[in-house]
Amino acid sequence: MLGAFFSPLAPAVVLLLGAFILPLVVLQFSPRWQKQTGLRTLAAPVLVGLAAAAVLGVRLTFGADAAGAGLELLSGWDFSTPETVTTLTIRADTLSLPFLLLTVLILLAVTLATPLIIPTPPKREENVSDLAIWLALGAGAAFLFVSANGLTLVYAVLGFDVLTMFYWLQRGQRELSIARLLLGVFSVVTLMLASLSPVSEAGSGSLWLGLALWLRVGLYPFIEANAHTRWQDYGGLAYLGLSLMVGIYLAARVMAAPLTGIISWAVVILLLLNGLLAWLADEHPTALIRLMLVEMAMLLLVLPLNQEAVTASTVGLILSVVVLWITPRLGQPRLSERAWSWPYLPAVAATLTLIGLPFSLGWLARTTVYQTLLLKENTALLLAVVLAEGLVLSGLVRYWLRLWQGDEQSERRSMAAIIMMVPFLIPGLAPLILSALTRTNLPPANFAQPAGVFGALGVTLIGALGLGYFRLQLITRLRINPTGLAEFAGLGWLLPWWAALLNWLGKFILLIRIILEGQHYMGWALFTALVGILIILLGA
Repeated sequence: MLGAFFSPLAPAVVLLLGAFILPLVVLQFSPRWQKQTGLRTLAAPVLVGLAAAAVLGVRLTFGADAAGAGLELLSGWDFSTPETVTTLTIRADTLSLPFLLLTVLILLAVTLATPLIIPTPPKREENVSDLAIWLALGAGAAFLFVSANGLTLVYAVLGFDVLTMFYWLQRGQRELSIARLLLGVFSVVTLMLASLSPVSEAGSGSLWLGLALWLRVGLYPFIEANAHTRWQDYGGLAYLGLSLMVGIYLAARVMAAPLTGIISWAVVILLLLNGLLAWLADEHPTALIRLMLVEMAMLLLVLPLNQEAVTASTVGLILSVVVLWITPRLGQPRLSERAWSWPYLPAVAATLTLIGLPFSLGWLARTTVYQTLLLKENTALLLAVVLAEGLVLSGLVRYWLRLWQGDEQSERRSMAAIIMMVPFLIPGLAPLILSALTRTNLPPANFAQPAGVFGALGVTLIGALGLGYFRLQLITRLRINPTGLAEFAGLGWLLPWWAALLNWLGKFILLIRIILEGQHYMGWALFTALVGILIILLGA
């Protein structure tokens, strides 16, 4: 770390201020300044860069300390001691730091790859508002990652889901916005129920938390991926990455017992559906989305999560998908030009990380998952995971074929990919850098696993290569209708019922749109009363 003079809340504050600065300040510049290329190119990345500097300078507490060392009081009420259960406390520790770094890296990549467009007054300011909501989501995630006690975590989870609700409202997806708000409420309820019962054993606390995590990392992202029609932009990439990070962080922070059998198989079903949809997909953004969903949801099967494994998995796998997403279709390399090979390096490093090359972050992630599944002695579960992994990794074969056949050259996007790749995706160097930043024992490579781990990894990679390269032949030979099968596997036939239910809830219970527009005065009065009651209870 560069220093220890920033509050753990500094990254969230910088990102939140940036979300206000973009629409309120940049758009107020004179036309002369708005035409400056440097302003449109560097405005958003500079704000994210300031947040990255704040991450590197936060006060960090190293080591797991249940006694409460390093806690900082956040609430402004007059409490006697920071250890009181009603306080709001924050702390950045070795688990928080990788997620904070990943947050600013994702935002840096999408802001570098997306130039700021300052429209004329009659036009809607879509680009500026998109960048603002990305920064706001990053601020919400950063606040959640430094929540040090249960009450602060509850506020942070609900706050993040409220921000995601605005994300979907901005895109005209009212049903999905209601779904995210309901997810936040359910997550808060399960966290409160879990705090009343032990979660170290197979009890009600573990069951409720497992169900909430399955919804956050499994079902809800699956539904959102099926309903989202704008995955070509970078807003969907930033949103999905941050949303999955929050779910995995909650799993690592609060879940101390394995998932129950029913929830484990519910996770496996979603893994297989995502794998099948990735294999059937023709567009590479869709395949990459499914890849991210499978890799993150698979971590739920190996709960409770090892800190080194979850750090390597989350950082390596999410950054790899981001790099592949923003890398342009470069076409065949021009070997006569010596400098033409560097745009391919990010995609190569990301692919090696995703397939689990030794000495990469993907190696520790994959071997840990397979070893844990082998210890469960559940052959059916292991085979289902291998099949899902083979299906979703087959999309990498088609990705490279499209990359090789393209003719797009974008120095801006290649630069963003390079910035993402250098510190965390180079095999051999990435584990050393990540372990040095987080001060954790992150081995570059560990070959002490059972032979079954290497066998499962080999079968997965060979199956992925075959499923990807012979995809068209298999579809023809098996007489598969890709469109019909994808619609069935995507559970599209359930979406009308789901939308009707959410519309009913939004219209007769939540009244979200009316309250947000300030027309439902009774709703605002009730909200104000609830906040006042909460303040009184906390101050008692």
